[in-house]
Amino acid sequence: MLKRCHPIARLGCFLPVLLLGMLLCHPVLSPAALGAGLLCQGMALGAKSCRTTLGFGLPVILLMGGLNLFFNSRGNTVFLYLNDLPLTLESLLYGLSAGCMAVGMAVWLMLLANSLGRSGLLDLFGGLLPGITMILTMLLRFLPLYRRRMKSRMDTQRTLGRTTQEGSLTRRFQDGGRLLSSQFSASLEQSITTADSMTARGYGLGKRPSRWPMEKFRCRNGVALAVTLLLTAGTAAAWLAGGLDCRFFPRLRVGSGLAYWGGMVCYLLLLLFPAAWWAGEKMGRHFAVRRWKDSWKEENAHDLLSL
Repeated sequence: MLKRCHPIARLGCFLPVLLLGMLLCHPVLSPAALGAGLLCQGMALGAKSCRTTLGFGLPVILLMGGLNLFFNSRGNTVFLYLNDLPLTLESLLYGLSAGCMAVGMAVWLMLLANSLGRSGLLDLFGGLLPGITMILTMLLRFLPLYRRRMKSRMDTQRTLGRTTQEGSLTRRFQDGGRLLSSQFSASLEQSITTADSMTARGYGLGKRPSRWPMEKFRCRNGVALAVTLLLTAGTAAAWLAGGLDCRFFPRLRVGSGLAYWGGMVCYLLLLLFPAAWWAGEKMGRHFAVRRWKDSWKEENAHDLLSL
């Protein structure tokens, strides 16, 4: 998402959401952050990716809510007694809010990684921290590559009639160990090849590594960054003024007044800004292509009439 924007603008759109989301555990804002993250994920990566996230996210939220409900008896609103153990509404809300905050921040972190990618990290930090940037870039490349190679080896073993899901438990452990051993051996061999290639190219000889020029910071990138910073400042000001404070115990209390509603509006707009910007870019490209097609048809029709 937002891959056509400058890396600084991309970082400015997602990083404030992550920082504020980790500071705000709220029964309204935390589910809103999760919902906006799922909306952006569905628009950028498709509905299948969104369903996968919900498949592991909902059990995490319910688990955190259930554990907090049974192990934390604070709160005044008791709705059930279980063997003399009071189950309170405040404890349940706190667990569900914390679960939404954790899953939501995981979704936004995935969106940030997808938006920046390896080239974005190189553009931002390649000149300042070349060693750390190289390690992060190699890690981002290694994880999906490792998964694809593991799947390829498992498919090969399954084709040859050797699978880790059949036979006795000892047979499964042996096949799985053999598969992991081949995977680790191939990874180590490629790491040696990568190190030799870097040595041959003179990496680490004391000279500052060269990198390709960054994308130009255009006017639309400045607009996106300015809007994001303005909404972030409004949300932070409301939070510092106490408008976004939330107390779950002993009774649920949320803020009120102008600071509360202003902070809510700014934070919700900040959450929806990446999706709105992405949708605006898609619509702009759609209308540009449509105008080009109409002009091309008119020119061809004029040429035919002139014949």
